[in-house]
Amino acid sequence: MTEQLKTSTDVKVTAQGDNVKIQTPPTAQHKSGLNVFVTRDLVQEPIEGFVGFLKEYAVVGLAVGFAVGSQAQQVVKQILASFIDPAFILVFGKALSVRTFTLHFRSHAANFGWGALLYAILNFVFVLAAIYIIIKVFKLDKLSKKKSKKKGNSK
Repeated sequence: MTEQLKTSTDVKVTAQGDNVKIQTPPTAQHKSGLNVFVTRDLVQEPIEGFVGFLKEYAVVGLAVGFAVGSQAQQVVKQILASFIDPAFILVFGKALSVRTFTLHFRSHAANFGWGALLYAILNFVFVLAAIYIIIKVFKLDKLSKKKSKKKGNSK
């Protein structure tokens, strides 16, 4: 069955089965108007390909892992700021992240921020530990696809 719809701009839309034809009236640029054919395959194949890509490369799992990792990093940063820095200030008098040493060579001097480096290393180690604990507590390391048993000769 063919249906024709007429809009206020004289664009004709014809639908027949899964195919749609859009026809515009002639203009100065396009003397005979534009004819656009939209088939189900034209729309459905790219969408199915994209969904297949997401499934094949586990993009959703990667996104979830990224979100969990970034949130774990925020928690670790807060732990460092709330507990490690105050403890370091209590013992050594300065925050860890602002600790530096200066080297002099001839008439030049250079400041090295060893505290900021140590702070970043602690942050990294704590983020890894937090992610490891999350994986073990929720038993995410046990998730895997069930392997299908091959049908063959059974003895």
